[in-house]
Amino acid sequence: YSASREEVLASARALKERRETAHRRPLRTVFEALDRVGQLWGEESSPWRREALEVLPALTRQSRQMVQHELDMVSQLLWRKKLEQCVVRELGSLNILEGWVEAGDLMLHRQPRGLILHNLAGNAFILSALSVLFSLLSKNPALLKLSHDDPYFGVRFVDSLAQVDAGLAQDLAVL
Repeated sequence: YSASREEVLASARALKERRETAHRRPLRTVFEALDRVGQLWGEESSPWRREALEVLPALTRQSRQMVQHELDMVSQLLWRKKLEQCVVRELGSLNILEGWVEAGDLMLHRQPRGLILHNLAGNAFILSALSVLFSLLSKNPALLKLSHDDPYFGVRFVDSLAQVDAGLAQDLAVL
């Protein structure tokens, strides 16, 4: 399936309309939803994980063990504690994405940029999860163009996010 020009433009317009909603969303909401999505993908009995273990080895030409490893990595990346540590390590503060914080003699606030396009390539399916993760943490709606080598995981990942938090998933389009 290839998205038409009209579908891409319609998705981009819809995401631009979500910009203010994404910017105002409390970061704790994002952390909570991503943590729950990580649990869905990490549980051995999860239907999301079982389906991925059936589809991804053939689609990506990776071994089942490699797919399991990447699913474990996705799950662990989404743990709230790890996400909070990542934001603090990269930006110096969790609060810097929510408002103004002191930084010596300065006041800083990391502002969202707006609509982000991620053009993914290759068969490393973890890339779509990372794109979603960083878009949501930075409070930017995102349009993901999936690789023809993996047209599956990004869609299913956002579907699992929609199961956990439908409003948050509306800030993403995967084509």
